Amino acid sequence: MKRIRSYQASDQTMKAWCMEHDVAVHQFKFWLPTPEEPHKARAKESRPVLDAYNAWLRQQKSRHIEQ
Repeated sequence: MKRIRSYQASDQTMKAWCMEHDVAVHQFKFWLPTPEEPHKARAKESRPVLDAYNAWLRQQKSRHIEQ
């Protein structure tokens, strides 16, 4: 998300920004959210939280089965 904000704050073209920051244009485009997926840019930031929640949920389910 920081990179997207940095690009948006710059006056550079996407190609120029990517060259300056050593990022492939196709990779940068992958990070950009699409109108159909506005959550896409935030998904990577929330992944550790989701992983922790899923681990907790699995633990709760296994405890319930044992009882």
